[in-house]
Amino acid sequence: MRLRAFCLLIFSFCFALTVTAQIPNSRPLNGFERNDSLITGTLYGLDGMGVGGAHIELRDASSNAVLAFTTTRSNGTFELYNMGTGTYELLAESQGTQCREFVSVNGPVNHIELRLTHAASASNQNGQRTSVARLKVPGRARDRYNNAADQFAHGKFDKAEKSVNESLSMYQQNPEALTLRGLLAWHNKDADQAIQDFQQAMAIDPDYEVPYTAMSAIFNSNGNYDDAVRETERAVAINPNAWQGYFEQAKALLGKGLYGKALEVANKAQTLGPAEFAAFHLLKAYAMVPLKLYKDAGTERQAFLSHAPQGQDTSSVKLLLAKVEAEAAGVPPVPAPSSGMALVSH
Repeated sequence: MRLRAFCLLIFSFCFALTVTAQIPNSRPLNGFERNDSLITGTLYGLDGMGVGGAHIELRDASSNAVLAFTTTRSNGTFELYNMGTGTYELLAESQGTQCREFVSVNGPVNHIELRLTHAASASNQNGQRTSVARLKVPGRARDRYNNAADQFAHGKFDKAEKSVNESLSMYQQNPEALTLRGLLAWHNKDADQAIQDFQQAMAIDPDYEVPYTAMSAIFNSNGNYDDAVRETERAVAINPNAWQGYFEQAKALLGKGLYGKALEVANKAQTLGPAEFAAFHLLKAYAMVPLKLYKDAGTERQAFLSHAPQGQDTSSVKLLLAKVEAEAAGVPPVPAPSSGMALVSH
């Protein structure tokens, strides 16, 4: 699973919500529950050989929303982890050829073979251009990056750092590897290095949305909401089906006191994101309180408590829930939060 595919894993690490007396921080993506289903596959070219460096997307079969993203290894193989049961569409694209297949996930391991069959347009149906910069990554460097991505997704940060550095020593112009190294720097509380890596990734591939979203999350954590909005606007323009950009944008709007707009964007993020992601509910609740939607805010906070990852400290959320319920019963209003959701990455 690679960087945009992690957006259910990488960003879960960085978007984890904690509640403070002001307003919480959030997570790029901490431990909401998913099952252990695995999709394995091989992409073959027109010559019958495995195709390395190809772009693979997993999409919701009904809404066409992008749920996961990866890139094939040098021999054409790939994996997508932690998928829920159901029917999905797989899109494969490489250097002007593409294919689409539907796949049903109904067991612990699901294998599919894809074959490139016809020419692709310059843009996919979401209007996103194929990234030449990512297609140029050599096979060995791609494989080391893939290892780093998998290690990061499983919380093996030291191993991930070693692997991504090995990948970048082989090839320095991989925007995905640079973004992953930035996320690791951020995990190590080095925001300056993280920003430097994200900026380098953007310079190499301006149409890769993940570093913009990651950058916005850092700005949100520092209270730089105008900068966060700017980065998220770029991210959602590049990939309007990725929920993480909208999530960070809603946090930034909340920090700017634009509660109605924050609620609107949070709802957009929730329609595109995983149903079990508890942070959506808390984000919406914090937007609802200053709008005096106390009953709805109480419902959203209760939903957060129901979906919160096991072991997460929710004591302050319960306290705030009690205040909201009291307000709904006619007690003086709960003061509006004075700062936006910041991102907790450690």
